[in-house]
Amino acid sequence: VSAHMEWFVEEQRVKGSRSLHCHHASNLIAIVSRHLLHHEFSQAAMAMDPLAQVMDHCPEVVRKAGIECLLNDRSAYGECLQFFKQIVKKHKSPINEKYLLEMAFFIAGYDNITEAYEVLSSHSKVDPYRSNPLIVGYCGLLAYLLWKEVEEAMEDRESEEKSLRHAKTALSHFEELNQLDTREANIEMFVHKHAEVCMYVCI
Repeated sequence: VSAHMEWFVEEQRVKGSRSLHCHHASNLIAIVSRHLLHHEFSQAAMAMDPLAQVMDHCPEVVRKAGIECLLNDRSAYGECLQFFKQIVKKHKSPINEKYLLEMAFFIAGYDNITEAYEVLSSHSKVDPYRSNPLIVGYCGLLAYLLWKEVEEAMEDRESEEKSLRHAKTALSHFEELNQLDTREANIEMFVHKHAEVCMYVCI
């Protein structure tokens, strides 16, 4: 009987903790929503960090709030990037791949192509991401953009070597993409870039 009572007490404690956690998350969502409604995007971004800590209960809400901040306040980039990383790290489901791509797109949209590539490529080496043709394809595309960036600002021998390195990296991702099942993915854009970078590396 004693063991049964101990189990019952522990069960109630866990339920109470979950309830408090959910209540805390609801309060934080209300705070962020209020700031967004008043177009106070910097204040909303500041509330994103504590909300990210309890986002297991509301990942979609957190994601949408972060996007709203990023679209309307460039100064919120640092805070929102941190919460995107939290989402990718903590949210365990296949939809996680969508969050990862979304984060890379937002980083690239702030002209941080190198950081966007590093974020995406670091995940593309592990499951389930390495078998996702879009993850691998966009790794190739970001490496392609880095190649083009160096090409346009070509100054010396060092720049030429850097350009070739980015081109070879893009090529390796595109060739890896060719080994994957792409029947359910639109990879036409990647095919064109693959052909272009292949001509550069092979000539």
